Amino acid sequence: NVACEGTIDLVTREITVDVEAYFTGSRAPSSMKMNVAITQDNVEGPQTGASSFYPEMVLPHGNYMHMHMLRHLMTGQWGDAVTTTGKDTLYQKQFTWTAPADINGVDLDLGELRVVAFIAEGNSEIINGAEGPLTFAGLPHDNNGSLLSVSTDDVVCGSVITPTIELRNTGNLAMTSATI
Repeated sequence: NVACEGTIDLVTREITVDVEAYFTGSRAPSSMKMNVAITQDNVEGPQTGASSFYPEMVLPHGNYMHMHMLRHLMTGQWGDAVTTTGKDTLYQKQFTWTAPADINGVDLDLGELRVVAFIAEGNSEIINGAEGPLTFAGLPHDNNGSLLSVSTDDVVCGSVITPTIELRNTGNLAMTSATI
């Protein structure tokens, strides 16, 4: 079983991801690797053959709208070695990465990022994986209230999201309303 969740600090652009893998079987493979990937949706760019294979994603001016584009492997190309894999063992680890403003001139939009974790046997066979939520922190605030975090439900291919917003009053005055 694999799970992951992360936080993006909007001020520092630091992404922190917590991952877990819980082993339920008695089989203990010799080479297990945890992989943590950051992907980005809605990346406009060229795509050869797009009009033949997925014309719905071709934009009016001819570019293609890429989804789930790999932007960074937090664990490197081959992942992080998982050394204990026996029945009822738990792997837990935290990874961090400071996201640049762009990658090769293509904007890295923090609002379009996703986190994916998968465990592989060796360097090729993926055993299990999961996409996890990303929560935003470091949002602007004023003296009367502080916006601590905003998160959304897992949205893989949808056009509607339901955000959750947490507010905290850090000032001396009673906070009776907030404009979002």
